[in-house]
Amino acid sequence: MNAKLDALLKHAGIDPFADVAPDVLDAIKRGEKLEAVKLYRQQMGVTLMQAKDFVEEIQRDQGLG
Repeated sequence: MNAKLDALLKHAGIDPFADVAPDVLDAIKRGEKLEAVKLYRQQMGVTLMQAKDFVEEIQRDQGLG
């Protein structure tokens, strides 16, 4: 299901991660998953599980996981 949604978004020219803070993306690119989760939780006020899932989704999408 997620793969289909990602394909539709890309086809429409929509980047679902465009609003992710640069420091979160930088932490992910450096391989600092825990730091990225921590930063995302602080910025968005989400649960640990939600932040972990979101960071892992970005890793999969960007081929960084």
